Amino acid sequence: MNDLDKIELRSEKVRKIIGDMPSGFIRHGITIITCIIILIAATCYFIPYKNGQNIIEYIMNP
Repeated sequence: MNDLDKIELRSEKVRKIIGDMPSGFIRHGITIITCIIILIAATCYFIPYKNGQNIIEYIMNP
């Protein structure tokens, strides 16, 4: 083995942070934010804007 194979790329602290699972607050927060974004996108799809088009169709075809 050469010396390059022996180099440790991450310190013990970094490996501990990477190996830990995020807290429940973070996991639930990400889920809630994702649900809100999906809800906003769905709402934009179903609300008519102009000439019977929904907002997404209006943005794509101005």
